[in-house]
Amino acid sequence: MASALLQLVFLGVNLLSAVICRGAAAALAAFIGLLKLPREAGDEAIELARSFLGGLSQYAWELVKDAATSIVAGLFEALVAAVGALVQLAMSAVAGMVEMSRNAVEGLSEVLAQVVAGAVQVAVVIVECVWSSSISALGYIMEKA
Repeated sequence: MASALLQLVFLGVNLLSAVICRGAAAALAAFIGLLKLPREAGDEAIELARSFLGGLSQYAWELVKDAATSIVAGLFEALVAAVGALVQLAMSAVAGMVEMSRNAVEGLSEVLAQVVAGAVQVAVVIVECVWSSSISALGYIMEKA
């Protein structure tokens, strides 16, 4: 009986040690599982930070692109306005030149009229002189003849 009792005690100790070992193993597995959670949480945090930085860089890129587009559009509008002003200035210069040319032509017509009038007067004087000289020469010839 003592041996049965001893076997019973050993069986109890063995059972108790198996329960303790299995409990320790389960606790160790649970502890390792708990250590696994922060790593997964860290991975999620890294993924969140990566997506945040990706979105931030995409937003910054869009902002830079919009700014560059606005600058180019502004420069183009300024260029168009400058070309428009240049064309307007050229047109006003051409209009001024046309006005000056018209005034010059009017002045030229007045001068030309004066030149023609002077030429007519010169021609009249020449004809009068020639006529007077012819009459005098004819009178001289008639006296001497």
